[in-house]
Amino acid sequence: LIAVNKMDLVGYSQEVFERIVQDYTGFAARLSIPDLKFIPISALMGDNVVESSREMPWYTGESVLEYLENVYIGSDRNLIDLRFPVQYVQRPNLDFRGYAGQIVSGIVKVGDEVRTLPSMRTSRVKSIVTFDGELEYAFAPMSVTLTLEDAIDISRGDIIVHPRNLPQLQSSFEAMVVWMSEEPMDPARPYSIKHTTRTTKVHIQDVVYQVDVNTLHRSPAERLRLNEIGRVVFQSAAKLFIDAYHKNRYTGSFILVDPVSNNTVAAGMVIDRLPEAELRAAPDAGAAPRSENIRREVGRVTAADRQRLLGQRGLTIWLTGLSGSGKSSIAKEVERRLHEAGRHTYVLDGDNIRFGLNRDLSFSKADRTENIRRIAEVARLFNDAGTIVLVPVISPFVADRENARKVIGEDRFFEVFVDAPIEVCEQRDSKGLYRKARAGEISEFTGISSPYEPPESPALTLRTGEKRLEQCADAVLEAVRPRLRP
Repeated sequence: LIAVNKMDLVGYSQEVFERIVQDYTGFAARLSIPDLKFIPISALMGDNVVESSREMPWYTGESVLEYLENVYIGSDRNLIDLRFPVQYVQRPNLDFRGYAGQIVSGIVKVGDEVRTLPSMRTSRVKSIVTFDGELEYAFAPMSVTLTLEDAIDISRGDIIVHPRNLPQLQSSFEAMVVWMSEEPMDPARPYSIKHTTRTTKVHIQDVVYQVDVNTLHRSPAERLRLNEIGRVVFQSAAKLFIDAYHKNRYTGSFILVDPVSNNTVAAGMVIDRLPEAELRAAPDAGAAPRSENIRREVGRVTAADRQRLLGQRGLTIWLTGLSGSGKSSIAKEVERRLHEAGRHTYVLDGDNIRFGLNRDLSFSKADRTENIRRIAEVARLFNDAGTIVLVPVISPFVADRENARKVIGEDRFFEVFVDAPIEVCEQRDSKGLYRKARAGEISEFTGISSPYEPPESPALTLRTGEKRLEQCADAVLEAVRPRLRP
């Protein structure tokens, strides 16, 4: 509703009103608002506020109060996407386990199949309990307690949904943010994010742009200040269950809290429902550091000095392939043999890296890109120290491997394609990852729900479905031996 005030100051002119309507309609076209209602009013004189104005007979529409009392808002409710954030687990006795909260969108019925996030466990609704008794169904915005047929470990912050209608489980997302604190945004420090019933730490990765609310012009910005609005990229410590705000205002909105003062500093609206794979990728090998005050330091011991001391050249043996193809087994065997031959070597295992350095990264395309970049940077440092590094990581995308090649250096990067049919990989899958991926319990799983891009011209290809481990290790050692001489 656009109330055009102070019509008394322009003689209740229809021409002035229509010009304002035309100008504002053009301005609002960029706001994606589907329905605008314009009412000419004079708040001072009461014209068209409660009753229709005699001063503007050319306006035959409703007054402000009439419009507000009759406007249809039923379509504003989302009764399609079930979202039930768990606020409290009720255990009054050993025979009752209920999950209390408010249905923020959708409808749930007794007998419905539901899925709990983030555990991805499924069950069926056993009962819907309220203060007034049990119900056969409930809908937004009712507050109820759900009981399930199966005993599932659910706690505050988890969410119950329909299994074929899931929100995005993301730790990286973008949002339009209104900064509400007199203290400016500090991208270098963490904040707390409150989203539905879940609270976790969040870091500001980037301020994409700031919006001038008077012109909607976008301008570059490093931070937001009081009352400023901007598009911001976030990285949360734990995955959030998000929808775009225009689809679901409850799972698409959040607030930021200063963890020191506990003050609310910002409110945000998730602007898309894109998977993390389509968010901004990590910087490439040639990207400059964020600060212009950083420069590379050169020590008094050169790489050549270390090579002469160790009697070897630093080299990265990069093993890429599907999960279960045999990358780690080959890397460990090659490491053992090099060690026995007196070579200084180390395996940078992908899982081990994710336990420490990369524990903040998910398995989205953007985070996988950053994962590979970080591993490549570490491998380069190891190579500078004269160490032979084996890197058994899936690294499914050609662009990421090429970026790793740039980081490490062409002369130090030796790419090995560990080629095995997916059927063989599934047979070797002791962790049950392929089974979980096919059941939908793991998203963005390479070979199942996420593609693998094989190397076009690797330095070496090992078909592990046909060769034994010892033969593969022999092939790697034979191929890299000339490149190890200092």
